[in-house]
Amino acid sequence: MLFQLFSFSCSVKPEKYRRCDQSPFCLRNRDIDAQHWSIKPENVNFNSQSFTAVIDDNDHLSQLDLAISVLKSNSLHIKVKPHKQESFNRFDTETEPILIDQNTVRDFAPISVDKQASQATISSSNSKFVVNYSPFKVTVIDNLGETVVVNFNDTAIFETSLDKEQYPDLYKEHDFNGFHDTFKNGPTAVAMSFRFSGKQTRLSGLPQHTLPLSLGNTKPGDPLRFFNTDINEFEIGNGMSMYGAVPFVLMHSLDKTAGLYWSNPSETWVDINNAEDRSHSDIRFISEGGFIDFYIFLGQPSEISNSFTKLVGRPLLPPLFGLAYHQCRWGYMTQRDFQEISEAMDENGIPHDVMWLDLDHTDDRKYFTFHPKNFPDPKGMHEFFAKNNRYVVTLVDPHIKARSEYWVYQQGKDKGIYMKTKDGGEYNAHCWPGTSAWPDYMNPETRNWWETLFQFSNYKTSSPNTYIWNDMNEISVFDASDNSCPRDLVHYGDIEEREIHNIYGHMMISSTWGGLRKRTTKPMRPFILTRSFFGGSSRYAFVWSGDNKADWTHLKNSVPVVLSHSIAGIVYTGADVGGFFNSPDENLLSRWFSVAAWTYTFFREHCHHLANMREIYKIKNENYRNLAKESVVERYKMLPYWYTLAHESNQTGNPIVRPLFYEFSSENFADEKYLDCDDEVMLGKHLLVIPFLEENQESGRDIILPQKVNWFNFRTLQKYSISHASFENYGQTLVLIREGSVVPIKDRIRKSSRFMHYDPFTLIIATDNNGFASGRLYADDGLSEDFAKGSFVDREFTLQNGKLSNKAVTNGFDRKFLDDYDVKVERIKITGYPSKPSSVKGPNGELEFEYEDGVIDISKANLLVRDDWTLTIQ
Repeated sequence: MLFQLFSFSCSVKPEKYRRCDQSPFCLRNRDIDAQHWSIKPENVNFNSQSFTAVIDDNDHLSQLDLAISVLKSNSLHIKVKPHKQESFNRFDTETEPILIDQNTVRDFAPISVDKQASQATISSSNSKFVVNYSPFKVTVIDNLGETVVVNFNDTAIFETSLDKEQYPDLYKEHDFNGFHDTFKNGPTAVAMSFRFSGKQTRLSGLPQHTLPLSLGNTKPGDPLRFFNTDINEFEIGNGMSMYGAVPFVLMHSLDKTAGLYWSNPSETWVDINNAEDRSHSDIRFISEGGFIDFYIFLGQPSEISNSFTKLVGRPLLPPLFGLAYHQCRWGYMTQRDFQEISEAMDENGIPHDVMWLDLDHTDDRKYFTFHPKNFPDPKGMHEFFAKNNRYVVTLVDPHIKARSEYWVYQQGKDKGIYMKTKDGGEYNAHCWPGTSAWPDYMNPETRNWWETLFQFSNYKTSSPNTYIWNDMNEISVFDASDNSCPRDLVHYGDIEEREIHNIYGHMMISSTWGGLRKRTTKPMRPFILTRSFFGGSSRYAFVWSGDNKADWTHLKNSVPVVLSHSIAGIVYTGADVGGFFNSPDENLLSRWFSVAAWTYTFFREHCHHLANMREIYKIKNENYRNLAKESVVERYKMLPYWYTLAHESNQTGNPIVRPLFYEFSSENFADEKYLDCDDEVMLGKHLLVIPFLEENQESGRDIILPQKVNWFNFRTLQKYSISHASFENYGQTLVLIREGSVVPIKDRIRKSSRFMHYDPFTLIIATDNNGFASGRLYADDGLSEDFAKGSFVDREFTLQNGKLSNKAVTNGFDRKFLDDYDVKVERIKITGYPSKPSSVKGPNGELEFEYEDGVIDISKANLLVRDDWTLTIQ
């Protein structure tokens, strides 16, 4: 175990992880000649909902079935599978409801087909798709012209039923770093290339990697790799595999946007080639197994987010505390220390909602337990936090200590639900508990059993305020090839591990989510943090960037990483504040708090047990301590806005933290500088966030300030029009509010967010040149699922022609909730008014106000949020 601890504290060793030339399927399918796929016209069929054909793979003398459909969610679905039944099972993502919404994928839009001798044209309401027969390719055309070409270079690959005698090398066993890989099903790889066209094209997304928002060319180096694995102290700017995999790419340019989702959970390599003049960008996906199965999305960025998340699952609406501040450390060793940390934070006025327990809280690294000596009274501990409306997150990893006296292991063994070796035996390997077994979450019985483990009758030391951290679920295996399990393990349905590797964590968190919902009679919204993830994982859990380092490059890189996750549907994410490994100086630590409070949806300080203690109150320098503390305080003030954005994301898929191009992509903002900007973010559509990400920025930093709109400093409400940010308050993040915006906040800060539930709101309003502004406020109980039954308020505030109105966007219909929610808008601050008004009148008469430096301050509006009302400014 000492060796294992040491190995986890060292820098990443690239030689432990495969390169493309060490991965047989990548090496043989990366740079290839034309494959001569073609379609015979007589093998084309269609109706009002689908287009099908048989593709001849002329080089390999095989046939493939092509299916094309247009979904009402505004996406194109193309799938290629073998025409002949294979001797083994490939995994089909299309039919798995935990991965793909079954209603969406079967809700077809009507099409018409013009079949000709050499091609067929498929038309839908707003686009058309030209299927060229020989060589096979599909051209996607929208109202701006050619946008995507599928198989533009005729290099598609589908390895199926290749004869072992004819292709003996493809069946050879493979060794990597002393580990043996077998191929009982022979070669099974698939590949496809795509060309995106536009004016100054950029490709973004494809998390999880530590790359800039705009992805560069991969050659002459390695392709980007998707193979979920345990990679600690990862390198910045490297396309190596990491903890999560979302094979979604967004092409954005000065004139159009398009998205592509490669729906394949096997190991995947991705090559990118941007044309020198940026007239197009090419991308090639190479996967070890599965089908050629992908979706193309057209429209504005928000339309693409809507279509994509409708397909893979909307981001959850989390409990409010999930968006608040989380305090964590690997090394809170005793119940007494754990509680004293929280008490000290209270004594120093640092609000916090969630306290976290890492590995060492368990009894001998057996999950669902507490150490009997170090945590003698778990129930009392939970009650201690509950009285302050706080929550405890405990670690529950998938590796189960393989000892018969451990009841969790024995239950799983009796049910036969652990992952199997190629020979049918239980797969055992080493992780934190020593010899371990891993549940097979592909098995419905496993998922059902896993859910029962969270019942209070099973997890006896848990309480209703206990929530879960699923770590190491890539899966992580110590001292193994690629730090993970063999590819020839066998899952439920006789599916090889190589077919489904990247969804193991996703399937696990879906089960944890179900268990947390079912442990109480009245379902409460789960909170889960996962390290491993796939497309759609935000429907179940938050994620984070993993084991980062305490240095400035990791801080700076965290912002583009958040952005690349967000546009790929992983909207709840962040990095360990201060860095997991090593000990930051107080300048870096305080700056990290300021960055995280405004750019991370998941705001948690966490570190290694060998790092220095870094709770805010332990920062010695008063200036740095104040910056860190004020950052947390500001996060709590902003929670109404964060929560409103979370509701928007839950309804539409829009990311909460967005790149500039997401909001400024129309012709009015056709400027190349927006395409590549990844050191500023939009928080929703109203706030521009400009962090100081480098060590020596005391002279300030240049910024990209979108023109043709007015901006105001969010803290002072004074107009801001320069493309430079001054370094103030030891690196406090600059926040600007966009003209035409209404942003709800709460000025009263409590110990935790739950205590703020009935506190009044303040509206921050920035008018445009016509005196117009609008914005929304969404609120519910922040915990239960009653919002789905009408227990919420969803209000639109509009300032127009001197009248500020509050009207319902969607009427909550739970009268009991509305009667109880007697929260008021107490204060209203309006900037952008050129002169002092003569009066401000509310529903009950004139209101007192102050006017200074162009800001109207109505300090005692006291108008109920739930009611319609109008306030008149004359």
